[in-house]
Amino acid sequence: MLRDTYNTIDQIKADNKEIGNHWFDADTMRFFNSRVNRKVYDGHLFVSSEQFDSDSPRLYSIRVCVKGKIYDLGYKYPSLKLARAGIGEFDWKAIIRNEYGVIVD
Repeated sequence: MLRDTYNTIDQIKADNKEIGNHWFDADTMRFFNSRVNRKVYDGHLFVSSEQFDSDSPRLYSIRVCVKGKIYDLGYKYPSLKLARAGIGEFDWKAIIRNEYGVIVD
């Protein structure tokens, strides 16, 4: 059964897998050279980073998980510290509702 909120990144990974998505699969993570920060914020938010090739900078993104599906808020930061600081500076529920049509209580 899918969770309404999350306390750990492992719970997010489990629900993502349960709905048949592959966001956290090793091949996917390797392809995008992704890393996932272990902390979950506000029951839905986490920070990931990607580096598309050796010439590109590593960029950090704030992600949202709702019922196992991962959404990108569209913000990119040059460091984990700035991405963490960015959490709480916007109404993420409004962004998810307006951009993706997903309502989070």
